Amino acid sequence: MSSKIYRSVFVFIVIMLIGTGLYKSLLGGNSETWEKVAFESLKASMQKGLAQIHWQWEYEGRPMLLLYETTQAQRVDQIEINADGWPALAKSQEACGDFLNIFGDSVVVEVSGLQLDVDIVKQLDISVEFLANQKLEDSGEVVDICRYSRKNQVLEYHLGTGKLF
Repeated sequence: MSSKIYRSVFVFIVIMLIGTGLYKSLLGGNSETWEKVAFESLKASMQKGLAQIHWQWEYEGRPMLLLYETTQAQRVDQIEINADGWPALAKSQEACGDFLNIFGDSVVVEVSGLQLDVDIVKQLDISVEFLANQKLEDSGEVVDICRYSRKNQVLEYHLGTGKLF
């Protein structure tokens, strides 16, 4: 009887060790890959959001102020809109950060039946910069830029244009 218990405990320990090894090799070692994917997902979310804002502006008769409901963060944000139908951000680093937070501030993720509130911007350690009056090399146009970056990844939003790079 006791040998069966020892054998069961031994098998359980071996299974746990194998499970831990698989977890570390499949998930733990690839955290940088997952972070890159999450940053690209945030970029896609911003692109989609900008398109939705522009279409909502058109649909509502081109107002100067929109109530934009984000699908990921499940909240409503009040956004000023310029004459071309794009978000009119203040020219500051804080405004750039607030704009990013509209699309990636807090995402509810369900893991094994538990709902977790994940702050994507903090998790990815995204730095936010405001660059005033930057001359673009290809067109020579002068624009203000919100730059979002993390380990070898950069996303730029040209204020008032709806363009992401």
